[in-house]
Amino acid sequence: GMYNRQYLNEFLKSYSVEKFHIVIMDLDHFKQVNDIYGHDAGDVVLQTVSKRIQSVIRRKDTLIRYGGEEFLLLIDGTTKEDSTALAERIRENVKSSPIAIEGHELDATMSIGLNPFPERFSNFSQAVKAADECLYKAKHSGRDRVEVYQEHGGEVFVGNLKSSDVKEALEEDRVFCVYQPIIDLKTMEIQAYELLIRIRGKDGRTIVPALFLPCVVKTKLCVELSKRILHLGFNALEKMDKQLSINLSLKDLCSDEVFEMLSEHVGEDRQKASRLIIEISENENFSETEYAFGRLKALKALGVKIAIDNFGVGYANYEYLLGMNVDVLKIDGSLVRSIHEREASRHVVNAIHQLSHKLNIKTVGEQVESEEELDTLKYMGVDYAQGFLIGDLQAQL
Repeated sequence: GMYNRQYLNEFLKSYSVEKFHIVIMDLDHFKQVNDIYGHDAGDVVLQTVSKRIQSVIRRKDTLIRYGGEEFLLLIDGTTKEDSTALAERIRENVKSSPIAIEGHELDATMSIGLNPFPERFSNFSQAVKAADECLYKAKHSGRDRVEVYQEHGGEVFVGNLKSSDVKEALEEDRVFCVYQPIIDLKTMEIQAYELLIRIRGKDGRTIVPALFLPCVVKTKLCVELSKRILHLGFNALEKMDKQLSINLSLKDLCSDEVFEMLSEHVGEDRQKASRLIIEISENENFSETEYAFGRLKALKALGVKIAIDNFGVGYANYEYLLGMNVDVLKIDGSLVRSIHEREASRHVVNAIHQLSHKLNIKTVGEQVESEEELDTLKYMGVDYAQGFLIGDLQAQL
């Protein structure tokens, strides 16, 4: 009885996201309901929870089933304090009374992430990711709680970094990396790690890249940040025997400093080069940067592997996919999310996977968060998977 993701696409064509506070909500331990009582019981729980959410929100707010047991709420024209209070009322109402299932009473709780500052992000996707980060924090902090982007000194600290803040973090050695494991779906063993950049705030909080990269992407600081990432990555590569995946932009590859740093480090060590994977987002427009394209080919000649990140939602330029001789395609998390329930996603992922294997390209399912998603990817023959279900981010290897 609520909107779905297809409606969201239409909604965004008509409304400016800046006026809506963004809430991501996820039922805690929902998989256990399906496993123990079956999917019919799971549907009853979802319907009951949906009604409890709808009974709290206002008529002008927009509630969408985002996938599986996850809901997206767009709160129209309010203050941070009011949207936080609304999120708390939702949380309390969801757990207000047990849900009767086949003679049993089940207690439902919900973890919630709130982004009350959508205007501070470059697009809707980034604003949702910020809310998602809060949801992850709520999950990993014990569940049944609301996490909100906080203010610091009267300003939005998380999500409002300026280029000067990033410069200061570099100078004060507060830029660091975490590593997310990528597993082989045949052996279920760790095959590689993806290096993910972070900034440690002066108050000790961790700031994710979606909240500071936009302010440096068109500045010289972007190159300095990439050089720091490579320095940290090279150090990590020395300490491990697994592959390491590092994200770089086409602008990075056009930088002589970055390219020389890469070439010098791996040029004399083919074994080390074979364990390094450079990830380029599919959202990058390859056709506009032939120079970077040539440098990717040069790195391939040294033995470095090339991966296309976020595949399936961007340009999908197959001419350049073939010309670059890609090693890995990382299937975007939006396609993996609730793939066991979404037939269209399965068709798209299967098409990507089948084409990739014919081209001798490995596939990775990103942002895997449930056993059902993992099992579906494994059944489809996808090679690798990563996400919070696979393993938490590791500060040290």
